[in-house]
Amino acid sequence: MKKNSKRLRNIIILAGVLLLLIALFLAIKLGSREDGEETGTQTEAYTVANLDPQTLTGISLAVKGSDELVFTLKEDQTGWVWSGDGTVPLDNNAFANVVTALNGATSGHRLTGVTAEESESYGLSDPRVRIGFSFSDGSVWSGLVGNYNSFSKGYYFTTGEDGSTVYLISESAGNSLMLDISDFLLRDEPPEVTAAGIRTLTFEKGGSSFVYSYYPSGNPDCYTDSFRWFLSVDGGAEIPVSPALGDRLASAMTSLYFDDCLAFRSDTDLSAYGLDDPVRMTLAYTVSETVSDSTTGTETTVKKDAEWVLLLGGSDEDGAFYVKTESSNLVYTSGYSETLAVLSGGDLTKIRPSELVLFNPSMTDRIDFSAGSTSLGVVITHGDSGESYSNASGADLNYTEYSALADRLTGTAASSNTSLVESDSSVLSDTPVFSVVFTFRESIAELKITPWSQNWYRVSFFGRDDQLITAGDLGELTAALEAAAG
Repeated sequence: MKKNSKRLRNIIILAGVLLLLIALFLAIKLGSREDGEETGTQTEAYTVANLDPQTLTGISLAVKGSDELVFTLKEDQTGWVWSGDGTVPLDNNAFANVVTALNGATSGHRLTGVTAEESESYGLSDPRVRIGFSFSDGSVWSGLVGNYNSFSKGYYFTTGEDGSTVYLISESAGNSLMLDISDFLLRDEPPEVTAAGIRTLTFEKGGSSFVYSYYPSGNPDCYTDSFRWFLSVDGGAEIPVSPALGDRLASAMTSLYFDDCLAFRSDTDLSAYGLDDPVRMTLAYTVSETVSDSTTGTETTVKKDAEWVLLLGGSDEDGAFYVKTESSNLVYTSGYSETLAVLSGGDLTKIRPSELVLFNPSMTDRIDFSAGSTSLGVVITHGDSGESYSNASGADLNYTEYSALADRLTGTAASSNTSLVESDSSVLSDTPVFSVVFTFRESIAELKITPWSQNWYRVSFFGRDDQLITAGDLGELTAALEAAAG
């Protein structure tokens, strides 16, 4: 029994070795065949193609399983036209790359005198790729890509119609010819924008508008420079944008990209992508250009205003926006779609800061706190060495307790909003139970907290009046004020 088992194991091993030798023989067949014709060796390099891109006038490409693509050079020789839709923008570099790939393809194996039966074994009777070129002198050139040789890591390739000469080209050269129409498209690209160069970002649809404006040094009309982005809804007063969202906005506009190109024909049904009634996004930005004086040759950098329009449609199952530029038929999915959805969605609770206050003492001249019968005025004096604080009443200021009050104020954030919590008419009032007045740059900004319901209080401040804090938040603010006021 053991002898039979050992014999069976030896037979299996010998069979495996035999199969390996057969595969190796097939892999090197092109380099070892001797038939009286010129045959390549591993050390020789044969040129597969020698095409002149300057005289090229037409290309045809048929990848197995796909429709044939036919391209012709425009009469003015400035670009290419696809027979499937002459309006589709094409990338001149893509055509140059095809020619370059073939001209750069060499083979260490060349087999001549190949029969039709042998050609079929190489996959050349039903090729993976058929490619043809026509030239201005009337000449043509064609090639076929056949099966892949996994041992030699290359594709069988032949030129001409008879297929009697077969090469083994590299895997990369073969793959570079397996193209579809998307590989020839001249894709749209978002403009190159710096964060400092952004001026405004506008979203418009159906008569409504959201305009985001960027203030590099802070809005001079705001009580603090902690905000850089401000939003105006339908031409109304500007309100601050959450600093975190402002950072996301800047990142999206400076790094925006397009993913898959989903449609490109002029007759594309845009309603399938929600682009028949899109949101219009306009990015206004500044670019720097170097100009040269024609007389002196002196170069000067100048700044110019520019605009770019992107149309936002629906979204796919992953939430990616369908987008297209205003002047193009190409439809893409967009990067940064989550940020774009927040910016264009109109939900102010996701746009504004949740913090009640983000004040900067260096910009503030005075702060007046009030809650019922308790009040405290703090004067801030600005000097070369920083800020100093004093009690507006002339009494001593407990700076430790004041700092705790200021920290409590800046650390309090809205927990809800008036659209989510129903008001209680029995307590609803416009009379503040807590207020803070900031004096800055000879202007004032007043924060008011008023009753909304039994457990919620409405905050009105700097263009917003629909955020709510809890009764517990109000109690902690009031207690901090009473401690600071003494």
